[in-house]
Amino acid sequence: MEPVVCAGRWNRWNAEKSHPEIPELTYGGVETIRGTLDGLNGWLESLLGTQLFLSAAYILIVTGAVVVLLAFLGCCGAIKEVKCMLLTYSTLLFLLFVVLLVAGILGYVFRGRVEESIDGAMKKALMEYDDEKADPIKIAWDDAQRKFKCCGIDKAEDWKLNDKLKGRFPSSCCRVEGNDKLKCEDNESYTWSEGCKNKLETYVQDHGTVIGGVGIGIAVLTLLGIVFGCALSKKPFGIRSPGESGPDKEATVPLINVGIPKITWRCVPLHPSDHRPSYMSLEHL
Repeated sequence: MEPVVCAGRWNRWNAEKSHPEIPELTYGGVETIRGTLDGLNGWLESLLGTQLFLSAAYILIVTGAVVVLLAFLGCCGAIKEVKCMLLTYSTLLFLLFVVLLVAGILGYVFRGRVEESIDGAMKKALMEYDDEKADPIKIAWDDAQRKFKCCGIDKAEDWKLNDKLKGRFPSSCCRVEGNDKLKCEDNESYTWSEGCKNKLETYVQDHGTVIGGVGIGIAVLTLLGIVFGCALSKKPFGIRSPGESGPDKEATVPLINVGIPKITWRCVPLHPSDHRPSYMSLEHL
């Protein structure tokens, strides 16, 4: 009996099935957090101190660089079908997830120290306020007090600690307009009664909620990246089903015994005269 032979062409596994958008979305989430902090970094930085914002900026820079490298590694591993790269991508992504999780827990546990740092930074900025200079600290205090309708750190009397004002209140503390502002500088009853610290903390917390929401989204995408990376690393590459599209690649498939005596399968070009994609068919040699 003559052996029955299969002629056909098989293609590389479609790279679009590898979900390269996972690392791209993760990178986009980090950029969203960075952009949100950039919006806070301005007059608020002058009041709350630079250390808090510089630390957050450095963390985001390092995290962004790591995510970019991981995204490149994951995309290359998926497109080139390199299992080692996919496993490395999943492992590093898991380690990054653990680090971010620990950082979030530590940030929650030590949030009291952050509040103390904010209080100290605001007191220092209040002491450096100079009504005769248009420096960043003066602009920051004036913008904050007008925006939040507040005065001082906890109350208007805090400004008496500033020797440069000589017992007067900044004009931005006044809750009146026009000529009455002259009365405000020497009379506490014309100033805003609430301090700025609580309102600034509320403002930061509101933005922190946005950052936290984006962070949760990044965590979900990170977990999806880990799952997809592990799943792809275990998928046999190069085997396609009819109907799937992708770049053609001829290859030789080892002989496969299908369990029928003296019958084997072998892949050869169905149309050797051209390069049209074709699939499995039977022919007699």
